[in-house]
Amino acid sequence: MLCGLIAPDTGSVSIDSSLLSANRTFPDRFGISINGPAYLAGLTALDNLLDLAAIRKRDTPAVCAAALVAVGLDPRSPQRVRAFSFGMKQKLALAQAFMESPQVLLLDEPFNALDERGLLHG
Repeated sequence: MLCGLIAPDTGSVSIDSSLLSANRTFPDRFGISINGPAYLAGLTALDNLLDLAAIRKRDTPAVCAAALVAVGLDPRSPQRVRAFSFGMKQKLALAQAFMESPQVLLLDEPFNALDERGLLHG
C-alpha cells in the first residue's frame, strides 16, 4: 500500500508530500524488497540490474556494478542467478532496492539468509 501497488480495503495511507513527485499519488523514489528476492534466473546479477535499470533509464552500468559490490557480489561474475544461494539472492534483492538511490527503503526481512559476513559487508 505504501508503494501504490495495492489500495487499502478500508482506511487510508498517507505519504509525506515531500516524497511525492508532481502529479503522483504514490512515491517515485522508494526502494523496495518485499516477499523475497525477485530476479530472472537465467541472467547474471549484473544483467538483472541492467534490465531493471533499463525500465526507468535512471542508472548506468557503473551504478549497477557499484550496487552489487556494495552488497558483496561480484558484478563481473558469469554465474547465473539460478545457481545462487538464497543469501546471494537476498543480496541481489538489496542491490535492486538500493540502486536508484531511493529516498526511502521498504525492506521485508532484509537480513534473512545472510550470514554474519554478509551482514557486516553490506
